[in-house]
Amino acid sequence: MAYSIDTVYSLVVEREFSILGQETGISRFSNLWSEVCWGISIVQESYHTKSLITGRSIVDYENVRNRIAYLYKYAVFHTEIAEYLFTLLYVSSVLFQEAISKCSSTLKICSIGGGPGSDIFGIIVALQKFILPDTIQTTVIDMCEDWKDTFNFLLNVTRPQLINCNIDRIRLVCENVLNSEWTHEVVEEIRRADIITMMKFISTISWNREACEHVLMRIFKLIKMGSFIVYIDNSGGRNFEIVSRIASRCGLREVIQPVLHKKFMNSRETFGIFSEIQRNVGSDPVKTTRVSFAVWQNIASEGFYRETQQYNTWY
Repeated sequence: MAYSIDTVYSLVVEREFSILGQETGISRFSNLWSEVCWGISIVQESYHTKSLITGRSIVDYENVRNRIAYLYKYAVFHTEIAEYLFTLLYVSSVLFQEAISKCSSTLKICSIGGGPGSDIFGIIVALQKFILPDTIQTTVIDMCEDWKDTFNFLLNVTRPQLINCNIDRIRLVCENVLNSEWTHEVVEEIRRADIITMMKFISTISWNREACEHVLMRIFKLIKMGSFIVYIDNSGGRNFEIVSRIASRCGLREVIQPVLHKKFMNSRETFGIFSEIQRNVGSDPVKTTRVSFAVWQNIASEGFYRETQQYNTWY
């Protein structure tokens, strides 16, 4: 790719700053720093353990200052983590390699709780090192519809840099997956996907363990034969244990040995608009995190799912 991850995100953040200026009536970047500082404090608070375990991690991303804060603090790092882990997955699993090669015409990726599509961007960057299908179709399912234009812009900037591959579908479907009923559109997006990602998603809903398990059961029941579930989240064992147990109950097969408590360091220097933010708000992009990573494939039969539905009182 001609553009680096940093360059793509610089363009995305510059666009969001332009929107912030329009919404506030402030035309000079130098007068917008207080708004960005406020957004950073809100987004940082949502990532604190106390917020996650008490269910207070929801951020109003309708407000552009909060979108800028997330993009600055976390998005680049999340994309790099997704790139690294999908590279690891591809080189470690012949099964995954063969599955991707079978999707040589069209690869369909669905990110649940994916916001601006940071994980999808990382997947594309990783796979272009090896093999990309002729066409990629992408979907984010997220409760914040205001990420839609950001997601579209991010991949539209990326699209011309791909060689012999076209991103012909960029969609964000708005849904709170904790709702008791999902729209037909959400159900179909999960059913059609070849890869379903959940990056930093389970940790935001596991405070309600029963509801979290219900969401996972619904997702795993919907996915088609041969599709992959990719879990990337905070390193604490509780969330991984929940997902692993439900995956086993649904007959999903582990594709690679789970990677637990993997430490990532963000040592790159900021530049462009990111340097401007860093200099003026006194806060750095996140520098380190530990995550757990696991991948399952659906090999269960339709009969198994009918049996699961029959004996599970959630359905």
